[in-house]
Amino acid sequence: MRRVLAALALIWAAMLALGGGTADRALLLPIQAGAHPGIATAAHWLTLAGSGTILLPLAALAALWLVLRRDLRAALLLAAIVLSARLLVVAQKGLTARARPEPHLHLVDVSSASFPSAHAANSAATLLCLALLLPRETRPMAIGLALAFSVAIGLSRLVLGVHWPSDVVGGWAFGLFWTLACLTLARRRLSLS
Repeated sequence: MRRVLAALALIWAAMLALGGGTADRALLLPIQAGAHPGIATAAHWLTLAGSGTILLPLAALAALWLVLRRDLRAALLLAAIVLSARLLVVAQKGLTARARPEPHLHLVDVSSASFPSAHAANSAATLLCLALLLPRETRPMAIGLALAFSVAIGLSRLVLGVHWPSDVVGGWAFGLFWTLACLTLARRRLSLS
């Protein structure tokens, strides 16, 4: 697990250091869907699914389910990971203050800094945490679905032209790192394995 966490931290740092330049622009332009309204509409729905409007109630329902199963520790851990990830993403945006792609590329309104993508980070953290807190027999499929859905949500931000590719990759790296680090630290106190 240490190697995975180190790799995720390295990816995050590389995306922070190298992002926002000509390579990001060259990768973004072919993906942005300004000329394809159908793709933009699908991306808009995926972006909505990765917003706090959807992810926070989903996490709250999962926490309630854990409480009803008499697993208060897991419910508290889920809440702590999801909420702290969100706060740390806001802090990173404030500290990095990376400019977003040019406004004429934006297909939705945005107002915060670009790095990391909150949609990518928060969907990765929330969905992976939910998958890892499920009963053991359902985890492999749930982890696959969580990662696939988080990838789709992150890609939607590129299609909508509001993030650089490095923002999205950095967001995924942070969200995965934070969830795995928190769960690893808590593993001995919770019966998660």
